[in-house]
Amino acid sequence: MILILNKEEAQVLSGKNVDKEILQYLQSYARMVVVTDGANGASAFDGDKWYSILANRIKVVETTGAGDAF
Repeated sequence: MILILNKEEAQVLSGKNVDKEILQYLQSYARMVVVTDGANGASAFDGDKWYSILANRIKVVETTGAGDAF
């Protein structure tokens, strides 16, 4: 199972503010945890390896549904 949350949701659920601490905490709920952070990209943790990717710099027209599209 993969758990995908935005950063705000992940902070509320984990009670933590540091990205790695959030991912480590949430990894107990799913095999892979992904936290999206808008223009800052996304981070992921599978219990062994850390992953991160920067967001492409584009002109944003509308963000509705962006999380669903991720």
